[in-house]
Amino acid sequence: MSNINLNWSQRISDTFYALGVKHICICPGARNTPLTLSFIKNKKFISTSHIDERSAAFFALGLSKKTGSPSIIITTSGTAVANLYPAIIESNYSKTPLIALTADRPKHDIGIGSNQAIDQNNIFNNNVKEFIDLGLPNEDLHLLQNKIINIFNSCIGTFDSPPGAIHINTPFDEPLIEDVDNIQKIYIKKIKSKLNYKYSPDLRNTSIDNSLIICGEINANESLDQILDFSEYVDAPILVDPTSNLRFYKKHKNIISNYNFFIDKIEKSPNIIFRFGRKPTSKVLLNFLKNHKNVYLIDRYPDFNDSANHKIKSDYESFLNYIKSSYEKINNNPFSTLFNKYQDKISNLINLSSKDFTEGIFIHKLLSQIPSNSNILLGNSLAIREVDDICLNINKNHNIFCNRGASGIDGLVSTMLGISYASKITSNIDLAILGDLSFFHDMNGLHFLINNKINTKFLILNNNGGQIFSKLDISKFDIPNFEKFWITPLNIDLKNIAQLYGVDYFEPKDLDDLLLMINKKNDRPLIIDYKIDIKISEERKEKLVESINKIIN
Repeated sequence: MSNINLNWSQRISDTFYALGVKHICICPGARNTPLTLSFIKNKKFISTSHIDERSAAFFALGLSKKTGSPSIIITTSGTAVANLYPAIIESNYSKTPLIALTADRPKHDIGIGSNQAIDQNNIFNNNVKEFIDLGLPNEDLHLLQNKIINIFNSCIGTFDSPPGAIHINTPFDEPLIEDVDNIQKIYIKKIKSKLNYKYSPDLRNTSIDNSLIICGEINANESLDQILDFSEYVDAPILVDPTSNLRFYKKHKNIISNYNFFIDKIEKSPNIIFRFGRKPTSKVLLNFLKNHKNVYLIDRYPDFNDSANHKIKSDYESFLNYIKSSYEKINNNPFSTLFNKYQDKISNLINLSSKDFTEGIFIHKLLSQIPSNSNILLGNSLAIREVDDICLNINKNHNIFCNRGASGIDGLVSTMLGISYASKITSNIDLAILGDLSFFHDMNGLHFLINNKINTKFLILNNNGGQIFSKLDISKFDIPNFEKFWITPLNIDLKNIAQLYGVDYFEPKDLDDLLLMINKKNDRPLIIDYKIDIKISEERKEKLVESINKIIN
């Protein structure tokens, strides 16, 4: 018996192991049986079983976000493959490495009405860094190994292209396997794929006086301390998006958190703006950037999905070394004095406010009191905007995660579960802060908790639907059935979802009540139902904004 399918799959598995891949997310199916067998036989892989392919792909994305290394998602053929698409898109736009390894029918079964046979050729189009169809298994396993190594380099990033998803399509003909034990296995030495690139940043003698620094979501491979060091050298304030990780890393005199309340009131523009990371969440800040003609983006991949007027290709260490060797240290940046004056006033007001006054203040107090080095996933829509508006700079070294590549609300539960699973030993608390609609959208992901022990906490900002739409301009037009088609109230009891998946449920009275329960349930997953009356919430937020405007005007 040739057992060609299993030998083929075994070489794929052995090559990925040699490349350092650890996490394998496997979805059930018949066509992917050779792949599944070859990966689960290697006990050094951390293999997990998932039923829903969409949730599984986001779980794999969470693993990759936490570890910084690509994880593999294995599926059968047909629509199972299509279900990976949302996570593939997020992987691409967030520069997160991810490997889709999909089984397929042979070409002679495509387009003739064969069962579960669709055209999987380049199905993800430009949302993957590279696609390869391996063709039907054959005896040339050395060529197969080289193909895997080459496409893997596209996944982890090259000098010119950022990390992202790759798609490897593997057709199998029947019989799928002939002998489970007769496998041609060889030892492959560990393969080092990551290269150390050299960068030569150059500002071409541009003045860096009176500068401003803006940080969006920052890749985990970069050093936050180098940004802080740079800000001290040029004496510039740093406007830190919550996804930058800087806001909750350590207290620093140059960090500005509540810029949304005053950035549009600044009369004089900085001479130059240095940007690190993705574009920020804040619309106010985005408009400020759009109107400035001297914005420099410092990034390993500055040409990827960005519109900065000036782009400097560099890692942060090389850029900092260049600045220190090319420019004198700057003192007395007027923007530092001005921005710190505003920030101090706002910080005092927020610190003196009742801990339950608004959702943003509630989250700020919560993040201040949970243990340091916790994993926090910020949901899209209301959650991240409240954190961006209100949460202050704290000395906690929290690890902040998000899916802001494409900013979808799908897959957030599973992304957080992947993050938790990858850090069962290293983090204190794993907490996702989500809206009720985002939570509902991916509640299938909770099924993973039935058979796996991880202690993820889900804080649900439960305002019964997509209340973010009530805060947008479209809500002012008195559109008929606006609530039905935009707000989309769920009208469900989250307690029933918790019971369905065997997860503990808690409805806190206040912050102290919540903190007690988090400590009490430290070894259990927990759904925290933080119910919000949207009218009261809007009134309180308006009152807070009025108070802030009074003290800064």
